[in-house]
Amino acid sequence: MRIHPCLKSWVGTVTRNMPHLSKPQAKVLAMWSFGIVITQSSGLTTVLIFLAKLLDIKKNTVRQRLIFLCVLMLLFLGVWALIAQVNFLNFIFYLTLFLLSFLRKIAKS
Repeated sequence: MRIHPCLKSWVGTVTRNMPHLSKPQAKVLAMWSFGIVITQSSGLTTVLIFLAKLLDIKKNTVRQRLIFLCVLMLLFLGVWALIAQVNFLNFIFYLTLFLLSFLRKIAKS
């Protein structure tokens, strides 16, 4: 996989500013945020098509990486919600909404 110089620079920035992330996590986060900024859209399909063309890899590969990052973020939010003593049922409600919208997007593609 060839990496665009601007994306490579951004991966370095994310890695330096978030040293608690593993290198693969930082790379996927950098890819996602780079794609959002360049496409000016946070839509999964828009970002993954852009990144697939930029990195010359299959769309499904990019989709899997971005979805994995979203799952990690949800797990982090779940732990944070428990620590902050936020109502756990509200968390489950929003997690269910997220998963339903995610499944609708997969069904459309």
